[in-house]
Amino acid sequence: MELAVQPATLYIDADLLNHELESTERVDHNLPWKKQYEIWRHGSELMAGAKSQHDFEVAIMQFQRAVEQRDTILEQLYRFRTIPWFPSDASQYSIMASLGMIRPSLKEPLRELRNKIAHEVADVALDRKQCDYLCDAAWYYLKATDLPARQCATTLGLTCGEDDSHWTMLEFGFKPGSWTIAIQGDVPDRHVLTGRSPQALTIAVSTSTVAEHRGVRKVHFHGSVTGPDLLCRRLVQTFFDEAI
Repeated sequence: MELAVQPATLYIDADLLNHELESTERVDHNLPWKKQYEIWRHGSELMAGAKSQHDFEVAIMQFQRAVEQRDTILEQLYRFRTIPWFPSDASQYSIMASLGMIRPSLKEPLRELRNKIAHEVADVALDRKQCDYLCDAAWYYLKATDLPARQCATTLGLTCGEDDSHWTMLEFGFKPGSWTIAIQGDVPDRHVLTGRSPQALTIAVSTSTVAEHRGVRKVHFHGSVTGPDLLCRRLVQTFFDEAI
């Protein structure tokens, strides 16, 4: 017999997240992510044929323009600064670095040099070796962010205990930009904990039922993940890992 229950909150044992989460659905982004390579290539050609400091300066500006356009696309898609489980004053770049999407040491020198060229009255000394490095840094930055600019996972799922009465399923749904993590699950009630803890996913429940299956009480639920912060960041990290 199935019994309807409607708790406002469920606490699900986070040990379940030790099982592998894999993307089950993806979406392609319809944004001009390839155009940044055209800009980068223009800078590379300018640098290859450079005959003056001005040529180097223009090349550096092109590399930074390519990177900034890619940043704009990524922020438009993911709104990093609105992810609620990171500090409210964190920058887009620090959050991207925390998520393992970029390495700041490759990005910062290019931005700093571009700002010097754009804003300082005195000439900025440039040499070919320095420009070669920044050309490569911009290229690597584009390559590192190609996949999240092209597509992302919308659903991550895990199952364990197949062909067993304790079969367990969790599925997480992502809608980038809103950063509400939807969840549905079918779990033995032994994975439902009695209260809030760092080792429990906190679920704001929309619907839930309890039914016995082959002698095991199972809880089936839909809702959204609201905490704790550490586990939510872990889910967001997995979401981005699935795009890499």
